[in-house]
Amino acid sequence: MLMIHDLPEAITDDQIVYDKDNLVDMEKQQLKKQQEIGVAQYIFSLYNAPHEWLHLWREFDDNETELARLAHQLDKLDAVLQAYWYSTCAKQQSQPQEFWDAARRALQHPVLVDFLNDTPSAYAKLKKGVDK
Repeated sequence: MLMIHDLPEAITDDQIVYDKDNLVDMEKQQLKKQQEIGVAQYIFSLYNAPHEWLHLWREFDDNETELARLAHQLDKLDAVLQAYWYSTCAKQQSQPQEFWDAARRALQHPVLVDFLNDTPSAYAKLKKGVDK
């Protein structure tokens, strides 16, 4: 489900749909959804992908099933891990705090919450081993 969700975003980009106050801009969100639906249908038909792929993509997008909600949480966790890695290990200019804040708001599964909370110490150990 997560890989299928990312396919249209690889073409349309993972567009920001929030305004300056971190509130969802409904017009941008609707436009993004329309673009992604069209791209998803095109990609999946172009490669004769099983019909279930579009169903899984829509299930993720609707975020109404338990599996979709877990997938959304994993997607947020992936974003924060990438941002954290870029800012610490790759030493690139990055602002991971906004990703941390978004992940903390989104994560509900206790294992994912624990994983997020353990991330700084885990990266510190990893980085220490790499710097040797």
